[in-house]
Amino acid sequence: MNHFFFYIFKVVLDRQYRDMSFKLWTAQGFYLSLLLVKVCCSEFKVTVPSSLVVTLGQPVVLPCSFSVGNVWQPESIVITWQRGLEVVHSFYYNRDQLKRQSPHYVKRTSLYQSEMQKGNASLRLENVTIEDRGEYICSVSSQLGSERKSFPLKVAALYSEPVLQFSVQPGSVTVLLTSGGGFPAPTLSWLQDHEDLTNSTETRLTRDTLSGLYNVYSTLTLKDNTIATLSFILRNEDLMEEIRRNISLPAESEGDLPKASQRMRELILLPVLLVFILLAVLGLLLLQTICKPNRTKGILSTTEHCFSHVDIT
Repeated sequence: MNHFFFYIFKVVLDRQYRDMSFKLWTAQGFYLSLLLVKVCCSEFKVTVPSSLVVTLGQPVVLPCSFSVGNVWQPESIVITWQRGLEVVHSFYYNRDQLKRQSPHYVKRTSLYQSEMQKGNASLRLENVTIEDRGEYICSVSSQLGSERKSFPLKVAALYSEPVLQFSVQPGSVTVLLTSGGGFPAPTLSWLQDHEDLTNSTETRLTRDTLSGLYNVYSTLTLKDNTIATLSFILRNEDLMEEIRRNISLPAESEGDLPKASQRMRELILLPVLLVFILLAVLGLLLLQTICKPNRTKGILSTTEHCFSHVDIT
């Protein structure tokens, strides 16, 4: 009888152990499956910058990288670069595929094929133009998965050294600033002793129809000639270019204005005086030509001969 109860107790324990083992195995299997799914889904990743700025006319590398596994399968790699609906560059079947490439990018793009095994899908773009700016998309597919990322490309050009022209009038001075060959449109500020005079200026932007570059013209008129120092700041935000210059103006009070007028009269009278002197010299030469001296006569007879030909009224 004791053996019978012991057998029944053993059967019950074995069944409970098997049930617990099955549940434990099921839970472990489910957890392992989730872990595998998480690893598989997060293993492949494409990385690009948040934005990129390039100088006009220079080459640029558009960065793009992707995850690679332990086994490299080049025939499974598909890389496509796009700007909107334009195909910039395509790569599959282990070689470039450029039949659908936009004419705008012909012979200007290349991939780093020798570095693809390291996850490099970056694109090199030659001779960047203003028309190249926009949103670029890097799409990569492999045996591990596929993903696409995008980022904006900005194109900028440095502005030339500003040229200043001054126009001085009684009671006022006008300053004209010109600069050009830049992109995008700049911001221009005028300061005088930390006081912002920008709202008092007339600033005009023009854009060249062929190059697309901007020219800036800014005029500031100062009614008070006692202002001796000005500053202007020309900024190109995309290139972080800042041209800051100080301008020293001659301080002229009202009592100095007659001096300026006197200098102006002197500048006008000087050419008149030179013309008068020139006419006098020409007159003497003409007189010598008419009055040829006779070498056999003395100075007195020569003078009388000369004056005999002159009609004095």
